[in-house]
Amino acid sequence: MIMQNRFNAFHDQLSREHPSTEPKITMFPSGAAMLDIKVGPETYVMEYLPSFHAFGVSRMSTAVFGWEGFENSFDDFEKAKELVMTLLSHPPTVVAGKDEMTNAK
Repeated sequence: MIMQNRFNAFHDQLSREHPSTEPKITMFPSGAAMLDIKVGPETYVMEYLPSFHAFGVSRMSTAVFGWEGFENSFDDFEKAKELVMTLLSHPPTVVAGKDEMTNAK
């Protein structure tokens, strides 16, 4: 329940302060949580997976269905939230075919 409250509060904060992110929250019976957040043309997913006892932030465009894992993993909700806020203030760009966030083609 505590995790649900934290995700709900962050969802509400994004809705108020950054309405263009169109945040969408999904809670699961297992205790897992997902928050979809639009940043420019990309959608990022902030997740909590109780099976890993970890938080993550990943791009939806690189997600592999059925695979549990993150592009950016954190042991703390606030650290994952901080990355989301950084993405909002400094959205990654694609330069010369490489993604600034991962330096991948």
